Order: sequence, then C-alpha cells, then structure tokens
Amino acid sequence: TDTMTPPGLNEFKRQTFDRVLGATPEAVEGAVLRSEAVGAWSLNQVAGDLAALLTVSRGEALGVLGISRARERRNPKMKMDAALLDRLYSALDLYARVASLIGEEPTPGWFRAPKAAHGGARPLDLLETRVGVARLSRTLSALEDGAFL
Repeated sequence: TDTMTPPGLNEFKRQTFDRVLGATPEAVEGAVLRSEAVGAWSLNQVAGDLAALLTVSRGEALGVLGISRARERRNPKMKMDAALLDRLYSALDLYARVASLIGEEPTPGWFRAPKAAHGGARPLDLLETRVGVARLSRTLSALEDGAFL
C-alpha cells in the first residue's frame, strides 16, 4: 500500500468510476492512453450520472465534460470518446480524493461551494479547464499533506 495514498481513496475511486462509467479507473486510464472508449458509451447517460454524483444540473455536468448545451443539441446522440473520458477521469479522480478526505456525503457540497483559496471560484467550475483541474489537484495535495486552506 502506498503510504502517500489517503485511507479509503482507492475504494472511493473505484466506486465513483463504477457509479458514473461502469468501468474501473485502470480501464479508463488504459482506454484514454490508447485513444479508445470504455464503459458507458452514451454521453447522455454519463452526464446524467455525473450530475447525480455531484448533485448539480445536467448542464453543469456537461460543462465539466467540456460540452456546451448548443453542441449537445447539435449532436444529441453523442458518444463518449477518449477526450471525454480524459476529462471525466480527472473530475472523478478529484471527487474520490475529496471524498477520501471529508467523506462521501459532504463531497458534492464541497464542489459547489466557493472557496477562498480559489479566489471565490467553485471547485465545480474549475473542473471545466485543465488549469482549474491542476489548481484543484494542488489544493487537494496540500490538504492531503495536512495543510489548511
């Protein structure tokens, strides 16, 4: 066991990926690296499951995946692909990290609440960009290391 891994992280991660994608984190990682798709194929299903996980609107879940409502309307039968899986992997990984620190029940609220450490931005909104994901990852690393932000 990795001593740097917070207690329960691997279990939270496995459960989170299964709940939203029906695939393991390792399978998603491999699919992204091979530019393939794995797990749930329907963007509609994944966006709904992600919205339920984060307790946000479907539109906000689509934003995490980098999909605008207009783009979805133009292509309503859009399927998951490696690029979408890559974005989703980052979001689910961060969700599991937060859940391992504070518990699963308060985690959706943590993502919806503005954070002073992020200039008042909500972590949910930071998930929409790579820069935001990197910032969240640094924040979580500091929390995992015992820093208080």
